Amino acid sequence: MSDLKQRPRVVVFTTSTLDRDKQAAMLLGADMYQTKTCEPDTFDRFAHWVSCMCAVDRKARARL
Repeated sequence: MSDLKQRPRVVVFTTSTLDRDKQAAMLLGADMYQTKTCEPDTFDRFAHWVSCMCAVDRKARARL
């Protein structure tokens, strides 16, 4: 659990659709890579995932 205390979550929200950019982000430690979209449903799912990820981290930190 000390890992959660030291490392923030990293979410890359970008216009790039290049595989090499996604691979580079993941190799550098990104937790998620999301291409910007005009599709409301896709953005809603992304925002929900980020919100859930933050809630899980808050609960885990509260237990430390």
